[in-house]
Amino acid sequence: MLKNYKIILWGFLLISSLLFADSDKLFLNKQLDHKLKEHKVSYVQKVLGGARDRNELKTRDGKDKLLIMLVEFQEEIVDDPKTTGRGLFLKEGDPYPIHLGSPPHDQIFYDFHAQGLQQYYKSVTWGEYEFDFEIYPKKNGTYYKLPHKMSYYHDPSLDPDLTVARFEQYFRDIFQTVDKDSSVVFADYDHFMVIHAGSEYQHDVKSDSPSDIPSFFIKMGSGKEVTVDDGQTKVSYLCNIPEMITQDVTSKKNEDGIEIVSGAGLINAVMAHEFGHSLGFVDLYNTRKNTPSVGYFDIMDSGGQSLLSYPVDADGNQVFTMDEADKIYGVEGGLPAQPGAWSKALVWEDEFRARGILKDYSEFDLDQPIEILTNSNMVETIGSQQAYIVKFPLSEYEYVLIENRETDPDGDGGSSLVGGLDHRVIMYPSYLGSDNSPNHEYDYNLPGWISKDGYAVGGGLLFWKADNYEMFEKGISYADGSWQSNFESNRVNTNFYRKGVEIIEGDGYFDIGNPNSYVWSGSPYEYIFPFKPEFNEYNKFERWYTASDTASFAELDPDSLFKARLKKIHTLKLSAVTKPALETYNHEPSGFEFSDFYSANYDDYHNPAEKISFRLRQNSYDKSQVVIESEEPVQIGEIAKFNAPFSEWQEAMFTVFRNDSSFVYERNPKNDQYDFLEPAVPTKLNYEFRPVKIKNPNTGLFGQTVVSENKVYITEDLYTYEEINLGEFAENESIVCEPLILYFQNMRYAVVLTDLATYIHNFATSETEKINEVYENAAYSEPKDELLLVGKNISVYSFGENKLYAVQENFAYQSGDPVGIFNVKKDKLNWFLFDSSGRLIKICDKSAEPIFTVQEDTDFLPTQLAAGYTDDTNAPYLIFGINNKIYAVRTDGSLKTGFPKLAEFHQLKPGGYPYILNIEDSEDGLITRLMVFPTQNNGYLAYDGFGNYRADYSYAFPTLNSNYNLFYSDESNSLNFLYVEKSINITENSSEKYRVKIAQKFLGKNPVIWSGFRNNGTGLFICDTDETQPENEEFQAYVFPHPINSDIGRLRVYGHDADIDVKIYDIAGNKVFEKKYAYIRNQQDLEIDFSDFASGVYFGLIKSGNKSKKIPVAVEK
Repeated sequence: MLKNYKIILWGFLLISSLLFADSDKLFLNKQLDHKLKEHKVSYVQKVLGGARDRNELKTRDGKDKLLIMLVEFQEEIVDDPKTTGRGLFLKEGDPYPIHLGSPPHDQIFYDFHAQGLQQYYKSVTWGEYEFDFEIYPKKNGTYYKLPHKMSYYHDPSLDPDLTVARFEQYFRDIFQTVDKDSSVVFADYDHFMVIHAGSEYQHDVKSDSPSDIPSFFIKMGSGKEVTVDDGQTKVSYLCNIPEMITQDVTSKKNEDGIEIVSGAGLINAVMAHEFGHSLGFVDLYNTRKNTPSVGYFDIMDSGGQSLLSYPVDADGNQVFTMDEADKIYGVEGGLPAQPGAWSKALVWEDEFRARGILKDYSEFDLDQPIEILTNSNMVETIGSQQAYIVKFPLSEYEYVLIENRETDPDGDGGSSLVGGLDHRVIMYPSYLGSDNSPNHEYDYNLPGWISKDGYAVGGGLLFWKADNYEMFEKGISYADGSWQSNFESNRVNTNFYRKGVEIIEGDGYFDIGNPNSYVWSGSPYEYIFPFKPEFNEYNKFERWYTASDTASFAELDPDSLFKARLKKIHTLKLSAVTKPALETYNHEPSGFEFSDFYSANYDDYHNPAEKISFRLRQNSYDKSQVVIESEEPVQIGEIAKFNAPFSEWQEAMFTVFRNDSSFVYERNPKNDQYDFLEPAVPTKLNYEFRPVKIKNPNTGLFGQTVVSENKVYITEDLYTYEEINLGEFAENESIVCEPLILYFQNMRYAVVLTDLATYIHNFATSETEKINEVYENAAYSEPKDELLLVGKNISVYSFGENKLYAVQENFAYQSGDPVGIFNVKKDKLNWFLFDSSGRLIKICDKSAEPIFTVQEDTDFLPTQLAAGYTDDTNAPYLIFGINNKIYAVRTDGSLKTGFPKLAEFHQLKPGGYPYILNIEDSEDGLITRLMVFPTQNNGYLAYDGFGNYRADYSYAFPTLNSNYNLFYSDESNSLNFLYVEKSINITENSSEKYRVKIAQKFLGKNPVIWSGFRNNGTGLFICDTDETQPENEEFQAYVFPHPINSDIGRLRVYGHDADIDVKIYDIAGNKVFEKKYAYIRNQQDLEIDFSDFASGVYFGLIKSGNKSKKIPVAVEK
């Protein structure tokens, strides 16, 4: 190897006789004030560019091999003004504006560059990835010559199809020309790279050399591969690299009379970027608009475009003080930033997991701090609470990767660059001083600050958010019927409003990719760190603020407090209620909170540096644990204190079903963990139906029923499952809903509904009564001993009379479980359910009547109903959600004031089960009534009794279509959230995992008012308060929203007692609308078509029986 030289990276222009005693050392200054332009992309790049198909990557024992081919074009005897250079590589003595990167550009020159590329990928993968390379032709100073001039291969002025065809010919000519060299065996290589004479299209800043060849990863389509090695090898991809990127050099003098020169650059970053494509990386900038999406923080976006300052005297020699400088060159591409956490995990996920570099958050003890190590050095042993990358799920498709990125992780204030060829080449970053070993500080140029004594400062935790739906489920359809995902077509970040990969910007401002922001490629405030920096009068970094600087905040008035926090605090917490918010694309909140961000160096002068810790906890919960992790889908049963004879603790238990097996977990009171038990279970559990918990009134203990292969099984100990013999049950019958287990006169019965009949099985007598009517759902009221049966007809079966009563025939049943409210004082039972017209039906005393009609979102199915107290009035309400609205309705059909509430951005899950909770804060004793609604994307949203959104109690979590349970444990005095979490794949080929998790909130008493599915098995809410009357019985009416601004408006009516007549008149008294609406008791929301109305003022006359109301109506369109 030729002699290496060191180039010093330092924070500002400083001379030191000790530091620069070695004349071989070269000084570079980090440039901070630099806004990048848009990425320049050619048409052929859009057509032929892309990422390498990861299925093409070879599996090789040992290192990958890279073939580097040096090619030049036919010489331009007369200089072609459309290209840079004359088609040949620059030789020694050829003019070049700067010594760094100067010719000769020969095999030795590019050998040093390739060594630098080797070290780059070894460093950024913590030694995981290494490769060998060879450069051809072998003889120094010789090159393969293509049959045409440069402008022949890339002429954007031609017809687009011809332009693409010429570039495809360029690809073929390269391989066919090199294939003539018999010493090259293409089959020996995994990667191919061409370095061609001249500059590149992307750095044609003046747009005066449009035929420069664009640098990109060429990916040829099927049938357009090149055959080499005597027809034995096909090649379809190539890293296309220019000889140089220096061109269009311009300068202007600053206020001190020093020339500031732009246009100089090195190809290190270009090589790192394009070779990344060959490894499987995709572009992370917006490949449609050519704008940043993750900015400086990834080499696959703008991570190669940061500048280093190179000051020289009048003779072009490097100098070290401003007084000596005649020019300062801004040199681009010499120090490529690392790939971000997502890019790395995309390619090396399995390898990183095996070494403990990448861990799921569930692998940590969440009661202890988690430490993220910096990207610089690989520690000898990664501790159980340490990782370099932590993966954290957000939803079914979205997840977060957390890494620690620092500009100067070792805290010595700067870095140096090892290079060669008398300062002409940069290879890799190294330590200050004589040690030439790599220090891996490729992130020196990331956004940061310069301290008062020249140290590079900046960095923290980067939170990357990935969206697999945007990348793998969305894509492009082509005319031939084929389809490519956004990932496959290299369009990961073309949707400005829903990026496939993005950074959660620590300051909460939307800067990256925002064309109106000066820092659209990233600022020093994108990282997560707790306290802001303090600067001196010269705007140099002075120190980090600390917690002690905020100790007096408690004494400040609100306005002063806001200003003080804005100045000193950056990010103390990250959750669904912070800025930035930890939430999904659909604004569904994460149920977790990151807090207590800490590094020992925060209390010091220097950087956050080598490790940063944080704590992770579930919102509103005190602790959480992973009970089981499986590579197969799982389903969870109900949780209860079962009668398990082999239980050691006789504590709360639940069953986990997985394919042909089941597993029981029981709470261990010694450590509050759930221990594993192993029972027997029927095979092939039917996941369509939930396991059903049943309570034995004689013992107070619980059992469970499951459906398996169209058979019903029951267990009381979770070990022995007994099949229920339904007598005449036919093989071609199918069970249509979960079985119902009930007790009448201390005898247990099973009610099983099928598509052909209804079965009522008596366990004591083993007899089964068959009712030859079909129902779709059922519910049982123990206080009345009545079984409600719902389908095309509504019936009530009286166990006391052993008789079936018809309630309503030809009922248009929609879906959903019946919900009952039993008033103890009045000995009154009401059942509620929806019909297919969106009407809420009340069933009482064996008669049915509609009490409320949903006027909006009639194309959507509602959630299930829940019943209970939602405010301090202790009047029972029915709650439900449809589409993106939540409702609270009294038992007489009157809508609660202020409802429906808009669940903005969210779609509620049809058929999902709401909960009602009564949370008492342990500190201040305040009571919060919560209505918890399931969302379409497998999470839940919490609202207080007045309909105010409570993100702190809401939770988006990735799961399969599985049930979850909120329950209270008397043994641990805790509210427990039991659910299944599905891991989110980084790639489509990643293995999936399913985790059964439980989170606990310790409370003094049971907060559960309504517990979701069948409300703990009964489907009843029992109350002892009188049902309240409507809040306002006076006849009232008004339109909303007001003024009307769309084709459809609403008329809300209170206190009516008959059909409603609506007439609307214009200002001249002409009737423009008339319609009669059928009477439904209490409040109604009526839909009015305003599509034919012009903007203006109208008035409405609303009549109901003898009551009337005149109201204003304004329309603005």
